[in-house]
Amino acid sequence: MSSCSKDHNCDPCLTIGQHIKAHGFCVNCQEYLCKNCFECHQRTEASRDHQLTDNSDIDNQSILGRASNECTEKCHVHQKEVIKYFCKNHEVLGCTDCMTCDLDYMPDKCAGIWKSDVCRQVMRELDRKVKEAEDIIQQANIESSHCDSSHENAAKEIIKFRKEIDDQLDEKQKKMQLLADERKSTDKQKIQRDYTAAKQDAQLYITIKRANSKLSSNEIKDVKEALEDTIVSYVFERSKDIQNMLSGLDDFGTLNSQSAGLPAKNAPFDGLTFSRNIKTKPSSYISGCAVLARKKVLQADYCNCTFIVVDTESKVITEEKSSDNKPWDIAVLPQDQVAVTMPDRQEILILSAAGKRSTIRKIQVTGICYGITYGNCHLYVVCRNPSSVLSMDVQGNDQRNILPNSERYKTLRYCMLSDDSSTIYISEYTSHSVLRLTVKGEILSIFKHDDLQYPEGMVILDDGSLLVCSYGNGTILHISGDLKQCQKVASVEKPQSICYNHHQHEIYVCTWSCGLLAVLSLK
Repeated sequence: MSSCSKDHNCDPCLTIGQHIKAHGFCVNCQEYLCKNCFECHQRTEASRDHQLTDNSDIDNQSILGRASNECTEKCHVHQKEVIKYFCKNHEVLGCTDCMTCDLDYMPDKCAGIWKSDVCRQVMRELDRKVKEAEDIIQQANIESSHCDSSHENAAKEIIKFRKEIDDQLDEKQKKMQLLADERKSTDKQKIQRDYTAAKQDAQLYITIKRANSKLSSNEIKDVKEALEDTIVSYVFERSKDIQNMLSGLDDFGTLNSQSAGLPAKNAPFDGLTFSRNIKTKPSSYISGCAVLARKKVLQADYCNCTFIVVDTESKVITEEKSSDNKPWDIAVLPQDQVAVTMPDRQEILILSAAGKRSTIRKIQVTGICYGITYGNCHLYVVCRNPSSVLSMDVQGNDQRNILPNSERYKTLRYCMLSDDSSTIYISEYTSHSVLRLTVKGEILSIFKHDDLQYPEGMVILDDGSLLVCSYGNGTILHISGDLKQCQKVASVEKPQSICYNHHQHEIYVCTWSCGLLAVLSLK
């Protein structure tokens, strides 16, 4: 509480996510204020009488103000009166003028509250939340700095590339200009030489003519040819290679993304090792999961109609929210959103991935929807009754079934889209198989294996291979992207859904009715 003012930020601005250094402190409101909020506080009728201190005495005043037992907050009914009482009957706070019931005097009622176990627990939880927020802010600053650095380096490379091209063209221009100058000098000398000879022949011709002498036809022809040879003309012809090269270029270059901190693409899979089990909720039926942040996993509890957030580092449930229906699978979308399939209602919910998981919109589909995946601005959903693989944009427009002869597949469960958004993998439960098809619906291959029994959730690794939950025999299978090779890599009881944390290099396997989240580490 005695930290210096340079560590304080404006409290009102923090509520909208802005971190602005405090300029002063309001003893009545118990809030730090930036310069703008400080000046506004002095002008507003509700707060113009408040006790304010500027940054010269901000720490001492804030300490005294926060440690005082005197109530300073104004009554909402009588603006000039201070809140002094709490009405237990109506569960409201008020001043002397508006209270007539059985009252508790607030300073007496709240005496010693800071020493209570409940308050200490709340403060510990607040400290933990503040630490999490600081970590997030620090990571955001690092990523923001990396973004600025990437932009600066890219801009420098663009300018450097342009300068290299200009230097090469300038050099070739100088060579061509020098060649033209040499050609001009040579031709000038030739013209001068031929002109002198022609002039001498002309003078000879005139002299002979005056002397009435006859000039032979061959001599006259030689004089004319000598005069014609003095005519010199040449033009510059453009390089066809350079013209063709420039006309064939669509862009000056390309900007290629480099994901900092992620495994290199096409890095070969080297196996899994068991890391730990996280106990979640007994009798939970986790049908879908997705990584929200570096250490948080969002789970869909199908039978209990619940969304659960698990912190994989502290191994605790940090959030639990009830749903009015049974959620099945989850796909992460841009702009901090997730898409969740609701089979019983035949709809897809688009939810906010942060805060209260509020519903942004609902997308109605034809069929009982189960697995869902996202890529290239499109959602892909597997359905039953009728069986289909629906493609649509994130608004739910342009819905169409891309799976040919979809009536052959009765129990489509989960789907995953490849990183380049060209290939879809689908688990088919009762036929014990995995389908591989293009986004246009062309079936490339169908995978079956003795070790693949009742396949459920899938995830795609950085090298394009898959990890598949084989529910029937309690194993996790590693299958190559072309569906030609398969091996067991882990054993997990009743594996239902699976997701991949790129930052932590961890695989999370959610179980059906076991109340466990298995954490596997990529070697």
